[in-house]
Amino acid sequence: MPSPGLLRETAARLLAALSIASTNEIRLAIIKRFVNQLGEAGFPSFLKILLIISESTEYSGKKWVADSIALSLIRMDLPSGQLTAWGAGPSSLKSTPFSGGALYGPRTHFGPIEYLTVWFCQKTQRPYLTEEVFKQSLAKLIELLNLNSTMQQLYPTKIRTDLESAPEGAYTHQTRQRLNSLAEAWQANKPISQIAEAAVAD
Repeated sequence: MPSPGLLRETAARLLAALSIASTNEIRLAIIKRFVNQLGEAGFPSFLKILLIISESTEYSGKKWVADSIALSLIRMDLPSGQLTAWGAGPSSLKSTPFSGGALYGPRTHFGPIEYLTVWFCQKTQRPYLTEEVFKQSLAKLIELLNLNSTMQQLYPTKIRTDLESAPEGAYTHQTRQRLNSLAEAWQANKPISQIAEAAVAD
């Protein structure tokens, strides 16, 4: 993970690029290119940059990000990152074109909210994420995304649809329950603190 100072500089550069774009379509293209440049291993850095932007006092920059991500949801092209599956049979321990030699099984792409939740709930290739860091990060992300008026309906619906169609091994039973509870609380417009609590409740 880059240093906090470098992440803040990168967040400022991203906002500067978004500020000169004339449409949300262009802003989304900028964000997608930015995520692609970070690579699969850099998606946690993208999440951290979103958290930095969420703490900004520059409302217009935060709104650009929220509106662009909402557009990506409508287009079913949400910025996403890979995490290894929580577990699979012995065959997953072998190097295959799908596993890339990972010890945790097949890799799956997740949007920002799902990525953060799977990272917290399941054993992945990432270092352990504490409950406090998870709840704080989740709350900040949802607060940022909620700056788009339709996000409250769009993203929870996307999460539930993904849970129904996800391949076996993508989520543990506990993760499914927590994502569903999170989506339900978010869609019901509950306070952000309650949404975060729903995501950690057993």
